[in-house]
This record gives sequence, C-alpha cells and structure tokens, in this order.
Amino acid sequence: MRRPRSVVIVGAGVSGLSAAFELEKEGYNTQVVELQNRVGGRTKTLRAGFSDGLHAEAWETKNKYYSDKYYPGWNSNLPAEERNKVDGILDLYKRTFNPLKADVEAFIDKYGAQIGWQKWVDKWSKLSVNDFLRTTIGAELTCIYRPWPEIAIRGYQVATYSPAFDTSLVEYYREELGQWWTEWLETPVDGMDTIAKHFLKPHKLEQKTIDLSTKISFGVKIEKVVKINKNKVSVEGRNVVTGEIKTFLADAVILTVPLTILRQMDIKLGENYRKAIGYINYQPSTKVALQCRTRFWEKEVGQGGFTKTDLPIGQLHYPSPNDPPPMNERGILVVYTWEQDALIFGSQPQSEAIESAVRQVSKIHPEMKNEFEVGMVQAWFSDHSSQGAYACLKPFQYNEGMKTLMTPDHPIYLAGEAISYTNGWIQGAIESGLNAAFHLYSYDHCQKHK
Repeated sequence: MRRPRSVVIVGAGVSGLSAAFELEKEGYNTQVVELQNRVGGRTKTLRAGFSDGLHAEAWETKNKYYSDKYYPGWNSNLPAEERNKVDGILDLYKRTFNPLKADVEAFIDKYGAQIGWQKWVDKWSKLSVNDFLRTTIGAELTCIYRPWPEIAIRGYQVATYSPAFDTSLVEYYREELGQWWTEWLETPVDGMDTIAKHFLKPHKLEQKTIDLSTKISFGVKIEKVVKINKNKVSVEGRNVVTGEIKTFLADAVILTVPLTILRQMDIKLGENYRKAIGYINYQPSTKVALQCRTRFWEKEVGQGGFTKTDLPIGQLHYPSPNDPPPMNERGILVVYTWEQDALIFGSQPQSEAIESAVRQVSKIHPEMKNEFEVGMVQAWFSDHSSQGAYACLKPFQYNEGMKTLMTPDHPIYLAGEAISYTNGWIQGAIESGLNAAFHLYSYDHCQKHK
C-alpha cells in the first residue's frame, strides 16, 4: 500500500491550519511548525492583563457643511453647474469612483468573471489612489470629477481615516467593489483567535478523526528549506529556547509565514520568486487597547462604532453592542492606527505608547484621565513573528508580484494572506491555504495517473 504523502506546513496561522486540515482529510500526513506558543498568527486576541471577560482585537452627516467649512476649495475643479449638485467630499468620492464599478461590470459581461476581473486589474492596478485622483488618466470614465484639488484629497483622508493613498487603486477599491464592509459583518463573541483554536479540536469524519493539536510543533524557528529532489524537501530550524536543531523531511512544504519573514529564510527559489517576495509591500498597523473602570463613553456616543480623528491615534473604536453582556462596568477602548501613525506608537516603549494614547483620547473624552486602568499594545511591525501587519499592494505589484507568488514550484508551495486577491483579510489567508493544498493534491493526483 502506498504510504501517506508527508507535508511540512510552516506557520500555524489560519492559512497553515486550513491547508493542514484539508490535506489531512485527503489522507496526507501533515506536520505544522510554529514559531510562537499559540496558533492564529496575526489573528490575535489580547486577553492577558485585562479583567475577566474583556478582550480586544489586535462624518456622513452634514458633509457639505463640513467640507465647505474645513476644506474650502474642495470643489474648485468642478464645472460651475456641478458644484451645487455634489454634496460634499464624500459625495464627490462616490461620483468619482462609481464608474470604476461600472467598468469592471462591463469587462465581466464581455469576457466572463475570471478573465474580465483580470483585465480590469491589469488596467487599473498600475495606478495608485493618488495617481487616479490627481490626474485625468482614464478620465473618459469620470471626466467631470477629476482631477481632485489637493485639499479635497486631504479632506477625504481625514474624514475617512484613509492614509494609504499610495497603494494600488485596485487594492484600495476592491473592498468597496466586493462590499466587504457591510452591516451584517459579525465577529466571534469570544475573540477572533477562536477561529484558529477551533482547528485544534478533534473533528470526527466518516472514516477518521482529524486532530491537528497532535500535529503542531511550537517554538521552532524555521531558517532553511532545502529542495533535495523533485519530490523531497528538508525543512530546518531550531528551538527558540533551547537552541536544539530540528530537521523535518517531507515530500512537500507549504510556507505560510509573512513574506517579510520568508525573505529572511535560506531557500533557493527562482529569481522571479525572490524578486516578488522582496517586492510586495507590507502595511504597518498598531493597536492600543485601553481598559477603563466604566464605559463612560456610552453616555455620549452610545454603543459600538468609532470616532475618526486627525490625531496620531487615528481611529478610536468602542465596544460593540453585539458583544456578550459585560461582567461589570469595565470596558475597552481600542486605538487603531496605520502607516506613519502606527510607526509612531509602535516605535515607543509600551508604557510610553499607552500614556500617549490615553493623553490623546482625553482630548475627545476628558473622563479618560480618571477612568483608565491598564493597557496593551500590538505593533505588528515590531512583532518578531510578523514584521508587518498585512500585505498592502502598490501599483504594478498585482501584475509583477502576486501572479508569480500564486504559481506553485513543487515541492515548495507558498501561502498566507499576502498571496491572495483578498490580502489583508482572514478570508485571504484561508483562501491561499486552500489554494496551496489544492495545487499539491492536484500535482500528486496527476503523478499517480502518469
């Protein structure tokens, strides 16, 4: 009887766990190797240090009035007959970007979903958001609304807290195209990390039980991957505490770590792969979670939602009304920052970052000074296991990086949120893990029938 195919999966985030689970279902023998002492990767819930039951996950009204008051000249490039029709900067955004949606629909109608989407990506991913707003490239679609004055761009960034306008236009607009942000979105009540933790529970299938908890080696840093031959690979690392050398031999390996980490491993990949790995941009993001004695903010802003600011704290998020009833009056406010703001907080010692966050939140909610108790910081660029929050593609990176990384090179396969069209999202991590598992299974299936 043919022995089960062995696969080493580097990284126990949701991408690696998804791949392991599906391959185990198909009879593969998987070994998951994880640097940290937990599963989930960048799907992380902050609990330690907070009171029991508390955890944190690592202006539409009067728009025209506020646009005119704080960003005079935002509509100066519009034809005179259009200025009274456009109801502020947010409405200008919708009118400017809506034709992009019509454009992708036209491509799909003409070529079908897969080819049509790719042609639309090829067309628009060469521009950044700034390029699109500041120029008239492709202006046959939005001829009367572009280019935008600089003050309008700044106003939109502040109003929506969207600092990353140097990213690819496709990267930025895909979330709106796919309606990824909708009112029906929910999160697990016990924290986002429960998604990864559920993979570790025994799952009984018709003919076998899959228990990934027995398949994981924690605390191992993978440093080298050697392709022995076409169907054999050696994965080498060491225990981060004892220094003990660990070597895993397998028929294939799936590398699901962030590309920032992958780039530092000793792996002989093709020149096109090495260039693509170093080419993909990662976004800095820092969260500061602040526990307070009471939920004082509910008297003023109610439950849920967030406050957008032009302070370094960026966005201030409030506990959702859909969370389980609190055990007491305590609650957690979360400061959520990106780009330069994230680097400001992420470069500070934790105590200093927390102090700075409390001081800035106090400008919005003066009660904060007396209500604050403890805090925690998650700075992804300073985290040794990730060195970046998520892949955030810039112009040309879809066509000159993503396509290469999505192509497998047996027996080495790449996965992780960065290697998907939904990069930056948990669904992208799962999608890429399943994609890697599918490609490996397909390769083996073809070999078996040769």
